[in-house]
Amino acid sequence: MTTITLEAIKTEQNKIAQMIATLEAQAKLESAFPITIEMPTLNAGERYVGAIISADGRRTA
Repeated sequence: MTTITLEAIKTEQNKIAQMIATLEAQAKLESAFPITIEMPTLNAGERYVGAIISADGRRTA
């Protein structure tokens, strides 16, 4: 049987805290950008190249 020590628990706790911090940072990054943007209806000959957004992330057109 393996002996559980306070030091081993603290080591594992630090690993988990780092994993949580990584996931939280990733979630913030993913939420900063839209996942989907509606495709506009195009007239004959028009081409869609992307959405124009303002500095604060809102669509301007």
